[in-house]
Amino acid sequence: MLRSIWFALLALSIVVITSGVQADDTKEVKEPKKEAKKEEKKASKVDPKGAFSKTAGDFELTFTFQKGNKLGFVIKNTDSGDGMKMVSTYKIDKDGMMEMVVDSAEKIGEFPYVPEKGTKYGFKVAMKGKTLVMSDLTGEAQAKATVEGEYTPKTEK
Repeated sequence: MLRSIWFALLALSIVVITSGVQADDTKEVKEPKKEAKKEEKKASKVDPKGAFSKTAGDFELTFTFQKGNKLGFVIKNTDSGDGMKMVSTYKIDKDGMMEMVVDSAEKIGEFPYVPEKGTKYGFKVAMKGKTLVMSDLTGEAQAKATVEGEYTPKTEK
């Protein structure tokens, strides 16, 4: 009888000790989550403002970030003047992935391609100092080499 009481106390002690360890483990799991949230808040969300441009071969490309999450895009051949103007609605997630839906597009001259309203595109966007870096274009593979790259702030002339 004494032996069974002793085993019962031992089993109860093990349960109590194990419960305490689990409670401590739970605290340890919660603390990294809190730290991750703090780090996430510290990370600056990519939120470009204004106009950025670059030259790629014979083309000048300009992205203009406007109010209401509107993105203007103009691509123009510097020799012929042919090109395209486009306005899209965009959103950027916390990782800098920008998704766009074309609201309107207009052909300039004899430019070969103008996307239809509703066409979806995407980029990875980042700021490197004052330079806008666009990479990982989705939605238009043949334009990837021309569109991706570093864009400098465009100043009013």
